[in-house]
Amino acid sequence: ISGPKGGEIYVQAFPVPSAEHQVSTSGRDPLWSPDGRQLFYLQSKGTGWQVVSVNVQTQPSFSVVGNPTPLPIEGIIGFGPRAYDITPDGKAFVVILPKSRTAADKALPDQVNVTLNWFEELKTRVPTK
Repeated sequence: ISGPKGGEIYVQAFPVPSAEHQVSTSGRDPLWSPDGRQLFYLQSKGTGWQVVSVNVQTQPSFSVVGNPTPLPIEGIIGFGPRAYDITPDGKAFVVILPKSRTAADKALPDQVNVTLNWFEELKTRVPTK
């Protein structure tokens, strides 16, 4: 992964560099899926960032398959080199989200929320035809 370059994400062969392949026109913090079939990155949305997924093919050569798909994981705030990650089995994301700023939430302690079965949630939010 070579980038971001001015908010664009490129992929290039390693260890022997070859042509760069543009994956996004706006994004940051690229991350490969454990199986190498998807590339994730963050795209600006409102006051935070949203995870976007791109299906890729690496053999016989690199190519993007289909259009980028925003996932229902948004509001991420960026601290450090990357504010999100994916589990080794590829079934869950861990993200950094801001604590709610409403008055009702001021008494709540800082906490970590883990979203399980996010793919099932995606299916309910974006029903198939």
